[in-house]
Amino acid sequence: MALDPKRTAVILLGASTFPKSAFQPSEAFSVAKNRIRDYFAQKLEVPNSSFLDLFDIDSTVDEIDQQISAFIGDRIESGAEDIFIYYVGHGAFTTTDNSFYLALKGTRQENPSVSALTIRPFAETIKRAAKAVRTFIILDCCFAASAGKAFMGADVSVQNQQLRDAFATRGVAILCAASQESPAFIVEERKITMFTESFNEALLNGDSSISNKYLSLRQIHELTYRNIQSFNSNDTVRPEIVTPIQTHGDISEIPHFENFAFTGAKYDIVAHKRLVEEAIMINNLVQLGNSFIDFVRNFDETETFNKESILLCSECNDLIEEKGEIDRLEYKARRTVAYNRVLEIIEEILKQNVLSKAS
Repeated sequence: MALDPKRTAVILLGASTFPKSAFQPSEAFSVAKNRIRDYFAQKLEVPNSSFLDLFDIDSTVDEIDQQISAFIGDRIESGAEDIFIYYVGHGAFTTTDNSFYLALKGTRQENPSVSALTIRPFAETIKRAAKAVRTFIILDCCFAASAGKAFMGADVSVQNQQLRDAFATRGVAILCAASQESPAFIVEERKITMFTESFNEALLNGDSSISNKYLSLRQIHELTYRNIQSFNSNDTVRPEIVTPIQTHGDISEIPHFENFAFTGAKYDIVAHKRLVEEAIMINNLVQLGNSFIDFVRNFDETETFNKESILLCSECNDLIEEKGEIDRLEYKARRTVAYNRVLEIIEEILKQNVLSKAS
């Protein structure tokens, strides 16, 4: 299910200078932010009205919070389904209660609690404003102010737990630049953060070794780490995904991002059709759900059957859970209806692909 640029909104946060605190300024933060904006604006063609760029802004935390809340509300009213929030800069912990915060241009050294974007109030705003949509948060930031110009972090174990607690709702996935044990780096010679350089490369170019037209955030995460290792000969850092328990599933597994390296040469539509048929023949509903959703996501060029395929997979899960609770004849009847519709959809998608090749 590819991202729809008309239903995508992007919020950009962070700063490159921190005149009221001891945080080191860095041009790398500006370069990183611009790379991400260019990806959404130029590669995905997200309209300008769907951007809220608060990077290097002088507004107070309360003003920023209000702008974020109002922007999300406005975008949802306009049909947005996916919200991306990207932060680059410095992250740290307050000395009073060890609360994790994201530094802003106006963050004051003497009291970051009221002048920085602390994670818990920020989370409350997101949960309230974006509860009906998917929210992807990307944090490229430091966790130790004393680490110096080239470092952006230290131990993030406390931060990870706070993120999990703060965003313990549906529809949120958080991609962090560093693991619990490792710092994150700025690549001084290229004037960009190590994480965003490789993350942006993963978004722009994908991976030809992955035979999918679309990639999930989790796949992008793994590809980002491979890029980090490839681009840097010295110390490297593995990014981390924080995904709260969600009643509607893990959104980091949704194949949202187009794999621009995908050619289709390795993907045999007939072979994948057989996988679905085999699952039906042996009455394996788990295999059916997985192979069918994979088939639709990779071959439904018009995206006609996205919604129905999800509902059919949900019906398969219901049948698995209810097998011992409902009448056997009712169970078999529902299963047959699902099987027939799955096969009908596959035939329709095959026709799409035949017509596409003919044209």
